[in-house]
Order: sequence, then structure tokens, then C-alpha cells
Amino acid sequence: MHREMRRWHSPSLGKEMDLLIFGHAGARVLVFAYAMASSGVPAQWAAGPARSGVNFLDGLSERSVARIARAIASLPCSIASSRRSILNH
Repeated sequence: MHREMRRWHSPSLGKEMDLLIFGHAGARVLVFAYAMASSGVPAQWAAGPARSGVNFLDGLSERSVARIARAIASLPCSIASSRRSILNH
């Protein structure tokens, strides 16, 4: 299977991030992983502007959903256009 590593700047985290792309054909799928304390992940594992970690949510609130939407909207145009293509199908 084709694997491609790319880097892009995350405005949310203020740093370069790695993207690992698998495959070369077919529909694209973007996966965004988040965790909460109720799933056994301690808040201390949360990523910060100068620290790697998990995308930690305080809970399932409108504020959390808005934060996720902002993170997705900040993706590079080539990835964001794939996202729009997927959402329109």
C-alpha cells in the first residue's frame, strides 16, 4: 500500500504536524481522534501549544464541537477540499 508523509502547520497548536497518507485511489477518509476523562485519559495528557499530547475534550459541549470545527476548518486547502468533497456525497 502506498504511504506518504506530509507536514503542515497547525494554527490551533502553533506548530508543524505530520500527516500520514495511506493508499493512492478511492474515497478519502480523514480521522480526527479526541479523548475525554470518561474514556480513561487524564487531562494531563492534553496537547498544548508547546507540548505534544492528545486532543483532550473537557466534555461533549457546544464549545467542544466548535473547537473541533475550527481545527478542521484550519486544514490546508487541498485537505479541506477533500473534506468538502466527502461531505457532499
